[in-house]
Amino acid sequence: MKDLLSVLGFPNTNSRFFDDTTHFQKLGIAMVLLLALASWTANAVAYVSLTLLLVASLATARQREFHLVWKQPASILALAMVAYILIWELVVQFSGATPNYVSKSEQWILLLIPWCTYWFYRFPRMIPWALFLAAVGLLLESVHGATHEWQQFIALLQGGHVFQARGWGYYLSSVTLGLLIFLPRVYGYTKSRKFCWLIRSAYLIWILWMLQCMVASQERSAWLSFAMVMLVALMLTAVKLYRRKPANRYFFIGAGLLAAGLLSGVIAANHNNITGRLFQESADVTKILTGDENLGVSSASYRYLIYQYGIDKWRDAPIFGYGPQSTKRMIAENEINGITFLSHFHSGYLELMVQMGLVGLFLFLAYIACMLWALFRSHRAGKVPGDYALFFGASFLMLLLWNTFNFRMLHPDWLFYWILLTGITQALGMYARYPLYPGNKTPT
Repeated sequence: MKDLLSVLGFPNTNSRFFDDTTHFQKLGIAMVLLLALASWTANAVAYVSLTLLLVASLATARQREFHLVWKQPASILALAMVAYILIWELVVQFSGATPNYVSKSEQWILLLIPWCTYWFYRFPRMIPWALFLAAVGLLLESVHGATHEWQQFIALLQGGHVFQARGWGYYLSSVTLGLLIFLPRVYGYTKSRKFCWLIRSAYLIWILWMLQCMVASQERSAWLSFAMVMLVALMLTAVKLYRRKPANRYFFIGAGLLAAGLLSGVIAANHNNITGRLFQESADVTKILTGDENLGVSSASYRYLIYQYGIDKWRDAPIFGYGPQSTKRMIAENEINGITFLSHFHSGYLELMVQMGLVGLFLFLAYIACMLWALFRSHRAGKVPGDYALFFGASFLMLLLWNTFNFRMLHPDWLFYWILLTGITQALGMYARYPLYPGNKTPT
């Protein structure tokens, strides 16, 4: 079992997972892992785990690492964004200077990111466990969503539209990206010949299932973001191959060819569905690019009209915006060429610009930049493995691309995903500057 866990970087030591921990630390570790598993499967359970995680964090607030986490630039930026949101809501609530579009905001959850970062930094053995449980949670939810009816399962195998909830394509592509990046670890697993091919076969079936589910989500933005990020990841991997020994080089080439074969096979099996979905609105896209206003009824035309309206509203308040969660009422009160069913601008950046202006957009991008720079610094210092650094860097790149044409930042599933992604990334970025307790190990 220890050799099996070592495939994905699980520390293979003789000590138990909860050795030398207090009761509150055990509670915090258990709640972080429960949050990872329940992020996409049970929102109520995830909220309970966050509540108990906060209790455990307050009980261990005197730990040295806890104070180090809150001093990080990313944590300071998260606090600045929350403070900016609170100030904005107070100003709008009491001044009456601008339309009262502000409703109840859920962005307070940004405050929980440093708390989660503390647990990943203090107990780095949780990182591969959290990644593994999050992937398993999405796998279970995808199996449930595609197999609760026989017709659904047949539609999934045919590449039909199975997952109706917006954002599923991105989550599936994010997990698939990780499975492909960590493929060389499984491909090179040779410590147990008895289970070697069983593990590899199960892992490849997992990848094929996630790829097919990603096709069945019918999310074009997720497909394109995934394709561009995978291309960048392959290029970076190819550059690093020349620095390795010939034996390792051939090994990674073999793993890369295997990953390319899996992708090509899924694309070939769903060629008609993919091309039909990608080019079904090409006529309207051409009209938009050429300035023709005679648009049909399509997703492209709806987004074009809502983008125009959003940009016009942003120009009226470019610096500070209209306030958190103001766009839903804004769109409902101002009918846009018959579009009454949309509740947001279908763009994360446009939402940030309209709600919180250029100040909010700057805080968001600066927050991501700080985490990625710290992650790169830890990787250069030899504290973070290359595939872990590549996965988290590629995940943020795909996130930035996908949010250009989608907005899901305030939904519970996105908030849980955001906490895990940023919490782990920020924790990995701290390893280059601050030492760990003896006995703790980062993924290897």
